[in-house]
Amino acid sequence: MNEIKCPHCGEVFKVDASGYADIVKQVRDAEFSRDLDERVKAVQREGEQALELERSRSASALQEAESQRDAQLVEQKNAAAQELAQEVAKRDVELAELRAKLEGAAAERESASQRAAVEAAAPQALTEIVQTAVRLVGAFLNDGVNYVAPHALDGVQAEADKAAIRRKAAAGDIDIRLLDLDAQTLALGRIFNNF
Repeated sequence: MNEIKCPHCGEVFKVDASGYADIVKQVRDAEFSRDLDERVKAVQREGEQALELERSRSASALQEAESQRDAQLVEQKNAAAQELAQEVAKRDVELAELRAKLEGAAAERESASQRAAVEAAAPQALTEIVQTAVRLVGAFLNDGVNYVAPHALDGVQAEADKAAIRRKAAAGDIDIRLLDLDAQTLALGRIFNNF
């Protein structure tokens, strides 16, 4: 028989071998259970700490990935903005070139219309001068050389001046008067050569 002393009251008990084995087993089972509970709690604490550490690592990695993605998006946005600005500048240059061509074509068209007006007015004015010259030459032949000659040249000059003023009005600043005077002189020279 074994003697066991109660830790609370201090009384000593006598216990046979099977009872003693049961008590030892209870004490061992209680200690084992307590040790096992402590180890389970320790493992749980370690697991929670590892899980918390992994969460913080994941959060850090996620934040880093997000910042990289944001940086890439900003970079792509800036690249797209630069590309768009270059395209806009290129289109502006093309538009300016097209406007310049259009203005050049409009100026050329205006110049062509002025030339056409001058060319249309020039034969009519030349015809008027020649007709006046023929009329004056006819008068010259009919009325006598001494009397009509000084007046014929004045009339031709007046008609030439009138025609030149008409041409200037029709063609703007283009002066064709000298060309008409040369044509008139040639026409009068031919008429006098025929006599």
